[in-house]
Amino acid sequence: MKNRKTVVVVGSLNMDLVACAPRLPQKGETIFGKEFATFPGGKGANQAVAAGKLGAKVYMAGCIGRDGFGNELMASLRSNQVNTDFIRQVDGSTGTALITVADDGANTIVVVGGANMECKPIDVDRALACCLEPGILLVQNEVP
Repeated sequence: MKNRKTVVVVGSLNMDLVACAPRLPQKGETIFGKEFATFPGGKGANQAVAAGKLGAKVYMAGCIGRDGFGNELMASLRSNQVNTDFIRQVDGSTGTALITVADDGANTIVVVGGANMECKPIDVDRALACCLEPGILLVQNEVP
């Protein structure tokens, strides 16, 4: 596709850790869950994947940790046609979201920013420098 829009996404890259339970626990309570799964996520990464699936030429800028979650996120992005050249690996853990979902759909989410908090203006500048033709810049408020 010659006329594809170039999309640069600056944002978070998280691994979502999702536990399903009959209901949400009360303060100080332990309950038994029914299922557990991990999913690539983060608002920025989700935007990049969606744009890639729609056929855009996508560049992602952000940070991941030097860990297994970071490796999984990179593989997921690449498999969804997202260029990962501007994702920087940093010391520390990749961002995570701890999500509990009740049978009725109610949920609680705790986001641990991790490597996302290391995203710097230079990371954005490097990604934007790659795009000589007009395009789209997608940002959200999960990185500094």
